[in-house]
Amino acid sequence: MIRSYIKIAWRNIKGSPLFSSINILGLTLSLAITTLLFLFVQHENSFNTMFSKKEQIYRVLVETSESYNNKTYANAPAMVAPTSIEEIPEVLNAVRFLKHGFGEPAYISTGTSEFIEPSLYYADPSLFEIFDFKLTQGMTNKSLMKPNTAIISQNTALRYFGTDQVIGKLFKVDDRLEIEITGVFQDLPVNTTLDGHIYVSFATSFFSKRPTWSNASLETYILAAKGSKGSAIKSKLKEMLDKHVEKESQWYDLSIQALDKVHLYSSQIQNSYSSRKGSIEQVKSLTWLALLILIIACINYMNLTTARSQKRAREVGVSKTLGASIRNLMIRFYAETGLITGISILLGVGLALICLPFFNQIAGKEIPNSMLLSASFIVSLIGIWVITTLLAGSYPAIYLSSLSAKKILSGGKIGSYWATNVRKGLVILQFGASTVLIIGVFV
Repeated sequence: MIRSYIKIAWRNIKGSPLFSSINILGLTLSLAITTLLFLFVQHENSFNTMFSKKEQIYRVLVETSESYNNKTYANAPAMVAPTSIEEIPEVLNAVRFLKHGFGEPAYISTGTSEFIEPSLYYADPSLFEIFDFKLTQGMTNKSLMKPNTAIISQNTALRYFGTDQVIGKLFKVDDRLEIEITGVFQDLPVNTTLDGHIYVSFATSFFSKRPTWSNASLETYILAAKGSKGSAIKSKLKEMLDKHVEKESQWYDLSIQALDKVHLYSSQIQNSYSSRKGSIEQVKSLTWLALLILIIACINYMNLTTARSQKRAREVGVSKTLGASIRNLMIRFYAETGLITGISILLGVGLALICLPFFNQIAGKEIPNSMLLSASFIVSLIGIWVITTLLAGSYPAIYLSSLSAKKILSGGKIGSYWATNVRKGLVILQFGASTVLIIGVFV
C-alpha cells in the first residue's frame, strides 16, 4: 500500500515538472539555510561535552564589590585552587591556567625558526585528572611536574619542528625561558573552551612562587565530588575567603559556573582567556530564524499547491468516484509532500555541505563536515523532514481531500468561503514572516 502511494506521488511529481521544480527549489534553499543554522546551534551547544567528568567541573568566578562596579571576572587568585582542595571536602581537585602575558602572544624560538604563539598557557599537572587530555607521547604522571617543562599539541609540534616526535626538544619563550617538551597531546576538538596549543608547567610561572589572595589572574577550574551541589560549594568558597582574607581587604567574592554554561553564558563575564566565546542570545535568535525560514517555506508550498487546486480537484473527484476515502486521499497528498520534502532535504544538505566553508568564514567558526554525519544531526534531519511534511502537507491534504466529488464532476464551484480566507491568511502570514525576517536582518 505504501509503495503504491509513493508511486502515485512520484507520477504526480513527474507529471508537473515545472511546478515540482519550483516547490523543490524553494524547499531546498530554505532547508539548506535551516541546515546551516541548525549546524551552528548544535555546534555551540556541543561545547565541552566531550569531557568525561563534565558534570563535576566548575569554573571559579570573581564577583567584585560595588566600589569595583559589580563586575564578574573569569579569573581567580592563585591561592583559591590549593586552599579549596584542602578545606572544602566537595572539591576533589583543581587546575589553574595562566595565559602568557595575561593574554598576549608569546614569542617562540626553536633554534632554527621563530613563531608568534597566541595560545600558550601555564597549567597545573592536575590538568590531566580533570580534563581528558590524550598524550600521544609522554606520560601524564610526569608531564608538567617540573619547572620549565611543557606539553605541546600535535599540530603545533609539526608546525614548529616538522615532526611530532619532539620529546626532549627545547624551545625558548620570549628569548628568556628555555622549555623542554615532555609530552605531545592530541589536538583538542574545536568545540571546547580550552584552546591552548602549548601548556607550560605552572611551576614555571611567577604565581607558583608567590601565590596571593589579592591578584586575580588565573582561570581556575575545580573538580567536585559526584552528587555535590553547586550552591554548597559556593557557600564554602565564601567561608574559605572570609577565613583567609580580612573583610576590609575583600574587594571580591567567589562564585562558580558549571562547565556546560561556560561557553554560552559568559558574555557578561570579563577577562576570559579563551578565544572561543559564544552567546546564548545568538543561539536563541538563530534557532528562531531557522524556524521562521522553515515556516515560510512550508507556507509557500501550501500556497503553490492550493493554487493548482482546480487541476488536482478533478483527480480527487475521479478518485472519490472510484471509492477512495478521505483518509486514502490525505495519505496520498502527504506521501507526495513527504517525497518532495525528502528530495529537498537531500539537495539542501548537499548545498549546505558546499556552502559550509563560506558559512564558517562568515560566522568565524570551525564547524567540521563530520557534524553532518553525526547521529544527533541525522535524527534532527529526520525530525525536520517529519515536521515539514506534516506542516507543509496539512492544508493541501485536508482541503483537497475534503472536496465534494459531485461538485467537482458537475463543474460546480469548488472551495468555500472558509478555504478562500485560509489561503488569504496564508499569504498574509507569509508576507508577515518575510517582513519580520527582513527587519531582523537589518536590526
